[in-house]
Amino acid sequence: SGAGPAPLKFCIVSETVFDLGADLLSCELWEPTELPSPYASLLPAPTRLDESIPFGAAEEADVSLDEDCRGGVDGYIDDGITVVLDSEDNKAMVARAAQAVVMAIFLIFRPLAAGLEAIFRPDVASIRKMKAEGGLHELVTFLGWFLDTRRLHIAPPKDKWKA
Repeated sequence: SGAGPAPLKFCIVSETVFDLGADLLSCELWEPTELPSPYASLLPAPTRLDESIPFGAAEEADVSLDEDCRGGVDGYIDDGITVVLDSEDNKAMVARAAQAVVMAIFLIFRPLAAGLEAIFRPDVASIRKMKAEGGLHELVTFLGWFLDTRRLHIAPPKDKWKA
């Protein structure tokens, strides 16, 4: 991870990445099928729960959001999350959500010059982490919390439960 040696300094850059990712998510002019992130082929396909699983009923929110809010990007140091309403009339934003943060990483950091770097440096995007966690999923663990976005449940992951 990029945050290991200097998390406070990396946080400044990662906040910029998440902000740009949010801007890309909302940008209706960006069509990721026409201008994909160079990392697009490394991202796992979205995983959705079986359609027989019902959606949870939301409680009244403690915060107010714009009426047209259908997605967002946020993160902490080197852990980011993109959330988007996966509906028929929001397909374009779902396509952008899959690539918004990795495109932001590509746009902000200088790409590697394959084999020509004077000093070895790994890709700024953790390829291993991207392959494992980079897709859109209805079930996800983020910052130590298990999120079920279909049923609207949040809990510590089972491996953190105490009997």
